[in-house]
Amino acid sequence: MLDARRGVVIGAEPLTNIVPLTTGTNSNEIVTQYSMNRSRARLLKMDFLGLKTLTVIKGTIDLIAETMGQRIDISRIPLDDKMNSTC
Repeated sequence: MLDARRGVVIGAEPLTNIVPLTTGTNSNEIVTQYSMNRSRARLLKMDFLGLKTLTVIKGTIDLIAETMGQRIDISRIPLDDKMNSTC
């Protein structure tokens, strides 16, 4: 299961001085108890969902190359290609 909440929170001082923290469902993770999109605590949140997405894209390209014998070069797909855009 893909968890979209992965990321790192950075503050100008220790987070324990800025926001309430708790342990997550995995006992090794510490999470903030504030909604990051509403927090006024001057924090920087860096989401790493994009890294997972890039890994999935690379795996897909590798699988296509292995099964179809064709290597897709995604850098050659135009950014404004309507057939490849869902946004």
